Amino acid sequence: MSKRGSKFKYINEGNVHIVLQILNTNKVIRLVKEDNQKIQLSTITNSIQYVNKIMVPLIFGDDHYHQEVTVLSENEIFEISTDIEKWRPNHRKAKSKLSSYAITVPNLTISSIKGDNYCLEIKPKEGFIDAPLRKCCKCHYCLKQYLKLNNGEITNTSEYCPLDLFSGVYIRMKYALHNLLQNPQNNLKLFQNGIIVFSDNLKTQPDFINDIFGSLNVFLNFIITVLLCRKSNTRLIGSDEINDYKRGFNCNETNELDDISFLYKLLSVQKLANGLVLDLENNNDHVTEVLNTLEEYKLDLSQQCDREKFVEVSNARDLALISAVAKDCSIMLSFTLEHESDLPHIVVNGRHIHFRLSVTDLEPKTIKTLQNRQNSEEKFIKAFEQYKNSIKS
Repeated sequence: MSKRGSKFKYINEGNVHIVLQILNTNKVIRLVKEDNQKIQLSTITNSIQYVNKIMVPLIFGDDHYHQEVTVLSENEIFEISTDIEKWRPNHRKAKSKLSSYAITVPNLTISSIKGDNYCLEIKPKEGFIDAPLRKCCKCHYCLKQYLKLNNGEITNTSEYCPLDLFSGVYIRMKYALHNLLQNPQNNLKLFQNGIIVFSDNLKTQPDFINDIFGSLNVFLNFIITVLLCRKSNTRLIGSDEINDYKRGFNCNETNELDDISFLYKLLSVQKLANGLVLDLENNNDHVTEVLNTLEEYKLDLSQQCDREKFVEVSNARDLALISAVAKDCSIMLSFTLEHESDLPHIVVNGRHIHFRLSVTDLEPKTIKTLQNRQNSEEKFIKAFEQYKNSIKS
């Protein structure tokens, strides 16, 4: 398929976007589904500004990457829709009408356009126990497993716990990653040259893990080193296998994250509204409201002092909606053996592996997200209590 001379390839899609790779570039285009109502340009523009000016600086503290608006003609939409139809999963085809406004973003699965690229996508979920769930001593992700079990969506609960990944403790982080690989559900994917080669539906370990790293253990060490690294270039930090490690029944909230690490910054954004009283009847335009806050106070969220001021002057609902994005985002770790002077690298088995750490799925949430969250927590707790009673009897 083509648009103004560009060639595209279907990658994947979610409830809101269809993602296409723009071939021979390091860009992707996100087509926006608009079945329920027509999407306005201002809505797309505000969403992009929200990502560029709020979410990315809050998580990374710098100008990490930017999104842009792309306008499609009716003919282009028809051509693209027709060409991707055969690639789309059946359960996603219920939403097929596309907006004429799309979003162009960097292809976060690619580190280099010169050679082979590999990428790990992790949707880590929230790395702490939210206030309403403390009585269960379980985090949101782990509690949700019991509801999935009750509903027949899964046959066994996952051993993955986000609190292990966010712990900053090597053995716990490795245990978390190992369990994600064993039971990915929708929380882990591996890509090779932009194509998914490992997921919940493709569970054969890809060859590149052994070809590049020599073993799965070294690959996990590489991931953890990137998530915790404090400087641009560093050597691989090793750790033992996890055969003897067992985590307890309750989620362990203790962590040893360095305050300049990526995971610490992401966790801090996730915690922005923890314990705050929320007004779930407030239906004001959240995106416009927070963008106006930036303008009113002349804030640049890449600056630490401005980030602190932003949290101070923002209301609880706006912080909760920012937090909700951070709780549901995806970490993208792309890497290549090609030399890229503008990228940091880690030495693995004598070879320099250049990598890029990014985050995607940073678009704004609506107040309905918080309302649904409140309702779902009650269901999670009920399912958990039923599970505990069943194992006692």
